[in-house]
Amino acid sequence: MPPLMNAKPFCFFLTLIAVLFVSQLYSQESSNPADGKTTGLAEELNKAVSAYGGQEAKLRVQLVEKLDEVKKNIDANKKKPADARIAASDKLQTLRDEFLATGKLPEIPELRSSLQNYTRGMDEARRDCLKAYERAIDGYDKIGDRESAKRVIEEKDRFKESQKPTDSLQSGSMWIGEFTRIEAGSRELGRQRANMQVLSRDKSDFSARLEIQGEGVAHHIREFKGKIINGTISWFAKDVTVIKGHEGHNHSGKIEGDRIALRYGGLTNIGGKPVNGTITLDRKTNK
Repeated sequence: MPPLMNAKPFCFFLTLIAVLFVSQLYSQESSNPADGKTTGLAEELNKAVSAYGGQEAKLRVQLVEKLDEVKKNIDANKKKPADARIAASDKLQTLRDEFLATGKLPEIPELRSSLQNYTRGMDEARRDCLKAYERAIDGYDKIGDRESAKRVIEEKDRFKESQKPTDSLQSGSMWIGEFTRIEAGSRELGRQRANMQVLSRDKSDFSARLEIQGEGVAHHIREFKGKIINGTISWFAKDVTVIKGHEGHNHSGKIEGDRIALRYGGLTNIGGKPVNGTITLDRKTNK
């Protein structure tokens, strides 16, 4: 079976809509042979959107093929107990099906390099497509065709909407939970309330405001820039802007659904003692 034969094309559909939209724009304009400028703008945009769809399909096929290769190797490894081999193979099949149906990336160590190539390739394809939209909008505006410019703006906005991350770390979201801290040589685990607001999100980049509170008082308020890649969240102390307290340490962890689990470690600001701890946050909903 070809890798994408049974896929639910969540992004292919959106790309098809974009291609049909631009094709319609092109056919409307090309009915006037004298209007070569508008025809050229529509044709260039049509090619760019089609190229995005082709690159997306290519990258998806490559990732699925690599996933199938990993699954094949597991199935062929007779040195591994049958029950463990079957369980691992079934897990990979589930990850494969989820990726094809929803676009959720299969996060396994064997695919680390392939996932990086996929993410990098998709980011480049998105940038190229958005640049083509901008060129078309500017072009229509320069020749005074405001209606076509508005239609392309609407299509660009739909395209950007379709590219939003599927995880819960969205701009404006609020997260509430607990901050823990323990110094080396101490058995006392300090616990404080923590809350975080995501200020912005652009693909794998995000910014947020973190408050760590004691008895009704915020001991630390930090704004920082971080990364989220394949479900892994991280930020460095050097990327923290201190509002109150100090910058803290480097943090890293995972996001699963509406929960974030982070760990940190380093030396205390006073005394230079080793310290480590966790931050666990749950997304606040309106329910």
